[in-house]
Amino acid sequence: MPSGQNKFLLNRRKFISSSSMALAAIAGTSVVGTSRLAWARPAPNTAPTQSKAAGLYMICTLSKHDAEAAGYEDALMLDWRGQIAEATGANVFLAIDGELHTPKPDCFLDGITRRTVMGFARNRQIKVHERAIMPDELGRAQEVFLTGTAAEITPVREVDQYRFTPGAITKTLMEDFDKAVGRG
Repeated sequence: MPSGQNKFLLNRRKFISSSSMALAAIAGTSVVGTSRLAWARPAPNTAPTQSKAAGLYMICTLSKHDAEAAGYEDALMLDWRGQIAEATGANVFLAIDGELHTPKPDCFLDGITRRTVMGFARNRQIKVHERAIMPDELGRAQEVFLTGTAAEITPVREVDQYRFTPGAITKTLMEDFDKAVGRG
């Protein structure tokens, strides 16, 4: 197993060492953090990163299993450059100063729910930035949430020492999503 690649871990039960961050869920809201684990999202010239390919799922599955073995629920993947990429089955967004920031999908699947949420944000005049995001930028975010077919829109409550409150952006986008799928 490769060593030294960074990942974020989701945890509902405990935190890991002070040099790491842990993801947890509080009242259904995930909490995010980082730790050293084995796998990273590959460079786009090494695999068909824009596809739902079994080999790419294997990396996420192995990462999820590593996280679960350590007492966590999921892993948030970094890419080969050390940038935030995605969770094992969901995309990630940060709300910083009233604007949304999400990793550029250059080594992971550009999810349908991700694109839908970006459309909701733009319809509400919320500026969306697709860009490289480094793990330390979590400290600048007021809100963090995950998106995906299964996750829908899942607010993040805490990243290690960083605390987030599902705020106006997350709540508004969740309401828009509920209306779009016939729940609102």
